[in-house]
Amino acid sequence: MAFVNGFKEIFDYIFVGGYTPPCYQLVVQQILHMSHEHKTKLTKSILELLEEGILPSIAGDIWSQGGIAIFGILVYWLDQDFTYHEKLLAALPFSDVRHTAGTMESATKEACADIGLGEYNFADNKDDVASEIHSTVSDNASNIVSGWMCFDGHECTDHTIALMVKTFLEQPGVKKVAVQTYDVESPSKAANAVNNPDGSVYRSHQLDSDQWNIVRECMYVLQYAKQACDILQGTKCLTVNLVLLYLCWAGKLTREKAFDWITKAWDSDWKPKPVATEGEGAKSPHQSTKRRRKGVVTIADFMQDFMRGFDDEDEGEVS
Repeated sequence: MAFVNGFKEIFDYIFVGGYTPPCYQLVVQQILHMSHEHKTKLTKSILELLEEGILPSIAGDIWSQGGIAIFGILVYWLDQDFTYHEKLLAALPFSDVRHTAGTMESATKEACADIGLGEYNFADNKDDVASEIHSTVSDNASNIVSGWMCFDGHECTDHTIALMVKTFLEQPGVKKVAVQTYDVESPSKAANAVNNPDGSVYRSHQLDSDQWNIVRECMYVLQYAKQACDILQGTKCLTVNLVLLYLCWAGKLTREKAFDWITKAWDSDWKPKPVATEGEGAKSPHQSTKRRRKGVVTIADFMQDFMRGFDDEDEGEVS
């Protein structure tokens, strides 16, 4: 320990101050040098892009971990050869500021103006950054959606689908099953049979046959959302073309309205239509009142009500 404490002094004595051993300051200086070099090159690229009449797009989000928050902004564009480019525009410390819409708007415009995307000076009432941005992409958080209202843009398709699925899983009947399956450990970490001979430790997670049916139906319905997210999250370019192609394909499987079930789930006031069990208009046993006991709405009820609604619309059309 004494040698470690005197290590720096030994170097100073041997090299007479002519050599400084590596330390955190050297790392910081190197990062700052690389950051400045990146900013210089990016500014040059942006100015050349604007001269060609091409406006870049931006995407951003805030990452928080352990009390540290960073507001990251990416800038991306397609050049005249339709080559995709993506660069880090800014990584701003956001730990000591409120994550409000106004703060995020100002931070975004200052970062954009700093690399040549318009001018922004709140005191002098200068602000033309939005005119230099083609489009924006963000998640659905209210602060960034409101803060970026001055730009043309939209919310991330992946994130929107994920939020719709979350709302869908919070519907009555589905939520109860989801809650019961929380904290279920993997088989490799199951409780020792010697310490738990009657299996009581898992009794609170036990599902009855109807609940297993709900799980199976959830898997069937949500597979389309999973496939969409798997396709979109792997892309590094504008995803409008992929969205349209995917919806065309999924629409054939779900009768032309691939994600209306998610849109419907978003409406918390949605209630299943009453189903006649006998007489005119009676439905199959699969749609019987037995499956609706105690106010539980299953996924099958949900989807069949949808399809019945589509049929009603089709019947009302005049050729």
